[in-house]
Amino acid sequence: MVKYKFNSVYNVSVERKIFSNNAITELSDTAFRKNPKLTLLEMGGNPITKVGGSTFAHLPNLKKL
Repeated sequence: MVKYKFNSVYNVSVERKIFSNNAITELSDTAFRKNPKLTLLEMGGNPITKVGGSTFAHLPNLKKL
């Protein structure tokens, strides 16, 4: 299996992001740093084994993960 580390995605105005079934194994601390309006994040179907301690700290509007 190919492993993918998810480092970051930048889009300040987007409210929904779907990253389902992408073989993502790691989420860095900065993965969603510049996405303050994000309310929905779908990550299902990824074999995530490592999540940074502050990965979701910059998502004050996140309602559904």
